[in-house]
Amino acid sequence: MQDHVDHSISPPDQPLEKPLPTVEEPLDVASQSLADALRASFWVLKFVMLLVFVAYLLSGVFIVDQNQVAVVSRFGHMLTPPRQPGLHFAWPLPIDSRTKVPTSPRTISIDDFWLRLREADTTRPLSELTARSETLDPEFEGALLTGDKAIMHLQFTAQYRIADAVKCVSHVGDNFKNTEEDAEKQLLQKVLQNAAVAEAARTTMEVVWKTPGLLAAEIQKRAQQTLDRLDTGIILDQVSAERSHYPLQTAFEFNNVMQAEQQRNELIQGANKEKVEKLNAAAGPAWEDLDAQIRRLDMVKEESPEWISTIDEIHRLLDDKATGNAGGLIHLARSEASKIIQDTLAETNQFASLLPEYRRNPELLREVLRQRMLHQLYTMPGVSKWLLPPGQKTVNLWLNKDPVEIREAERERTEQIRRGG
Repeated sequence: MQDHVDHSISPPDQPLEKPLPTVEEPLDVASQSLADALRASFWVLKFVMLLVFVAYLLSGVFIVDQNQVAVVSRFGHMLTPPRQPGLHFAWPLPIDSRTKVPTSPRTISIDDFWLRLREADTTRPLSELTARSETLDPEFEGALLTGDKAIMHLQFTAQYRIADAVKCVSHVGDNFKNTEEDAEKQLLQKVLQNAAVAEAARTTMEVVWKTPGLLAAEIQKRAQQTLDRLDTGIILDQVSAERSHYPLQTAFEFNNVMQAEQQRNELIQGANKEKVEKLNAAAGPAWEDLDAQIRRLDMVKEESPEWISTIDEIHRLLDDKATGNAGGLIHLARSEASKIIQDTLAETNQFASLLPEYRRNPELLREVLRQRMLHQLYTMPGVSKWLLPPGQKTVNLWLNKDPVEIREAERERTEQIRRGG
């Protein structure tokens, strides 16, 4: 029996049944309200985020006031030049940061070396105050040590300005609020303190007491050098010494020293005045030039070219410019020298004229000359004459001159000096 074979062709595979379209079922009222609320909240959130972003951008808008500049740094790198007064924009943090720096002059007062006074004593004169203790306590009272080992108090102020804001922010700090804790004021206080200590050690107590402005000028120079070396961009316009004073513990000794110094100065001034008067009377206004040449003469080697030229200059000053007693004596000496020369020439001429007469009759010429000499002697002014009685063998002579004649001679001499001067 043969097996039955089914030779019929089966149809191709038939696809499955098509899926039914999804039919959204309508939401209930609660679910629909929740979906609407979520959609509205999402739009509100996007609007708020937009507002926050806009506000974030607007926070980069800033105004720089007058007497200010603004330094902007981007990721820590300083941007130059600094922003000038006006409206500006910078990216907000953390991209950009900005620092406003004052450019107007500012003042700092240094009281670290001044007296620590009670509140009631601040308005009283320092000369009326007394020390609170016998010794100076460095913990409470500041002071400076001078080069001559004296202790002095000093109060001074400094006026400064920030010339380079970028350097100042970079090397000093970015705290520029209007308080005493500013970074640049802290730095300036330390720099000025160190400069004051260093310069006081190079000067004397007298300078600090009498001319503290000189010390303040040196403090300014040294402090500015330090600020420049630190590259701070700060310029010191002026350092002024307000007050200086000695420690109150040394008031008695200090006053005694000041009185002695005042007396010394008065004596020196009196001596200088007398010196000028006497030198003016001796040589007139030329005494200053003569004094300078005499001082120079003492400093050069004798018989050297400089010594010879100085001597010549002294002679020239005496001849051309000297007045007063010296000038009078010089002119009188010139007159006397000229008179002597003239008299000598006259005597020479007279001798030459009388020589032939003498050779012819010597006795007669002697008698004539004797009579002439007696006549001149008896008529000569300033010569005292005594007549001896005849037959008197003992004669006592008092050789003192007549005071009247002395006064007359001195008057004539003074008159000659005045005419010569």
